[in-house]
Amino acid sequence: MRIAINVCKNQMKSPWRTRRAPAEALEGLRAEGPEPEDDTLVKAVQALPPKYREVVILYYYQEWRAWEIAQRLHIPVSTVTVRLSRARGMLKEKLKGWYYDGEE
Repeated sequence: MRIAINVCKNQMKSPWRTRRAPAEALEGLRAEGPEPEDDTLVKAVQALPPKYREVVILYYYQEWRAWEIAQRLHIPVSTVTVRLSRARGMLKEKLKGWYYDGEE
């Protein structure tokens, strides 16, 4: 217990922890790359329940296959595919009028 306390104290005294940039220096920083024009899709994905959001992000953004997602999340592949299907349905409903024309 004492070792853990001392390690934490040493970490708090570290010069890396005390070095901070002034707020003015941070205002001038910009992210590299193009600005996203419309973040509607990102907001819709973030609004999904966590179990659906994680499979959508891993499948579409990280480009993992369903069996890889199943291994990492310790769930059956069929569960991954069902969650993806349900997430697509939720996104289709949320994005009606933005991307989908509402017909079908």
